[in-house]
Amino acid sequence: MTFYVVFDSVTYATKAKRSLEAMGIAVSAGKARLNTPACSRGYTLEIRDRDINSLKLNLAKSGVEYRKIISESRNGYSKEE
Repeated sequence: MTFYVVFDSVTYATKAKRSLEAMGIAVSAGKARLNTPACSRGYTLEIRDRDINSLKLNLAKSGVEYRKIISESRNGYSKEE
């Protein structure tokens, strides 16, 4: 499973990326490029093979607000969390 965490600014995305990496979580960051309304503007962190509840807890620990989390399974299905 891949999760895309959507942020309103590159500043928030960068803060969350640094915080998650400090927790040992591999993260890729970039300009939002998903074809969903939630991602029309903003920045995303791509996180693979994580539990959604664990991810939400770690984001809460980082203290950075995010807009949405979009999950995408290996069969291409995606949904907004």
